[in-house]
Amino acid sequence: MRWVASALITLGAAYWVGAGSAGLPTLPITLPDVLPVRAGPGGPWLLTALVVAVGMVLTTSRRALRVDPGPLVVAVWTCLWWAFWAPWATDFEFSGPDRRCVYADCWPRTPQQWAVGAPLLVACVVLAALSVAPRRTPLWVRVTVPAGVFLALTVVQAWAWGPYVVPYLATPPG
Repeated sequence: MRWVASALITLGAAYWVGAGSAGLPTLPITLPDVLPVRAGPGGPWLLTALVVAVGMVLTTSRRALRVDPGPLVVAVWTCLWWAFWAPWATDFEFSGPDRRCVYADCWPRTPQQWAVGAPLLVACVVLAALSVAPRRTPLWVRVTVPAGVFLALTVVQAWAWGPYVVPYLATPPG
């Protein structure tokens, strides 16, 4: 049951970060000179981040095998779902026949997706790395570090998004 709960929570995390942009205001790729209305995250982003962290905690097994398969599977599962949801969300900007990208390569689509997904992806890499050596890593480290990394990076991301990331993404490429 713990695995199912963890898989569902991390699937929700991949959707929230990919399609929902982690509650962060994003720049449209089909409209020139349109900045987000708000600078910081909106909605219950901190509560959602805490739920995602709980999902990461639930994956860790107390048994020390050669490889802890739960966190490894969940990390890969989450990254694959993020890779699906992230471009899917921005594809809605092309719903009309006259909608075209403003800049070459649809700037800032790709860097914006990677910037939004960075905390989740880094935490998944940490989760997977700690799952391949569970005998050598104390249980408290395997349980707390991936969730802590995710929460810390999410807070830093929310702090830096408005004053640093949005102005960078709002400038034309080149």
